[in-house]
Amino acid sequence: DASHQQGLPMKTPQLQSLYHTNTQRKKTGTMMNSIRTFAAAVLLAAIPQASAGLVVLTNENYETATYGKSVFMKFYAPWCSHCREMADSWIQLAEDYEGHDVALIAEIDCTSDGGQVLCEDFEVQSFPTLLYGDPMSPETYDGKRDYDAMAEFAKNNINTRICSYFMKLNCNDEELELLDKLDAMSEDDLEGMAVKVETDVKEAEAAFDDQVGKLQVQYDELVAAFNQNLERIKQDSHYKYVEQILSSRFVPDSGKDEL
Repeated sequence: DASHQQGLPMKTPQLQSLYHTNTQRKKTGTMMNSIRTFAAAVLLAAIPQASAGLVVLTNENYETATYGKSVFMKFYAPWCSHCREMADSWIQLAEDYEGHDVALIAEIDCTSDGGQVLCEDFEVQSFPTLLYGDPMSPETYDGKRDYDAMAEFAKNNINTRICSYFMKLNCNDEELELLDKLDAMSEDDLEGMAVKVETDVKEAEAAFDDQVGKLQVQYDELVAAFNQNLERIKQDSHYKYVEQILSSRFVPDSGKDEL
């Protein structure tokens, strides 16, 4: 199995929803040596760009282009109307971060040969899909897609280096201690922790849905009471007849009401 070749635990059905990236691309921090860092800097200049600052990612350049970066990525298809609508805002955002030491604004064409593999790895189901953070385990961005909203989000979320298991050089002593503690745990214990998180999330979602359901019932009751009150007001004021009489006194040819 490819996951064991990388020294990572095998993906189980219970943990499928917790994994955001394909384990075939995950590397241990010790593999990133000074030679590779130098090569990354040299190869970065050759990475194709759609416009100033906007990096085009493929399966071939993904690790090199994102190494040491905090990413904000757009997965899209050329035929997608929503993708085209946000294209100018995305380019503007990319220009803001051109040459940035940490942040990387990128896009992936899911219809291209190199992009299709990435989209499958990240389990992209709709377009556009925006992911951010650690390039090896990015999170989903669900905010607005206009420039102002994305620029504000980027300022608060991708401007600093990310500590991760794959980029330990960005971690402080406390974070390194925690990573070492977790790394020393058995695969069964780690999977147990992950399953517990998934269970807790499902329970939280169920509680949320229950509260939303109660609010929906309350909303429906309020709407019904409001409509009843409106009808009572109209009946008490004989509004129906008033409206009919006023309508009968309107003379279209004269261009004015006869009151």
